[in-house]
Amino acid sequence: MWPARWGPSWPLPLFTLAVVFLAVPVLTQMHRHRLRTTAGVEIPPQPAAVTVSADGGLAAVNVPGGPYALTADSGGGPESVGIATDPAAPRSITVSSGGGPLQIGPAT
Repeated sequence: MWPARWGPSWPLPLFTLAVVFLAVPVLTQMHRHRLRTTAGVEIPPQPAAVTVSADGGLAAVNVPGGPYALTADSGGGPESVGIATDPAAPRSITVSSGGGPLQIGPAT
């Protein structure tokens, strides 16, 4: 019943779906280029290494994705870590606050 209803055009939906899946990366790259040239918006990749230092003040870092290899030193101040961490991660974050609060969270 099903093949008879579609007849010889049954591969068409499968072909269309394959084209859509193959076109998504190309369309994404085109959209990034359009945003960069028309609006001046740069969409950066995830950072490989982030280093933040504050002398007694607030040290706040918001980063995309994760996990990160994290080295954090608040010098006795309060610490808040809201991202996935892994010592073997290829991306790293080093944060020191010199006694002030230390906050590390996901980018929104």
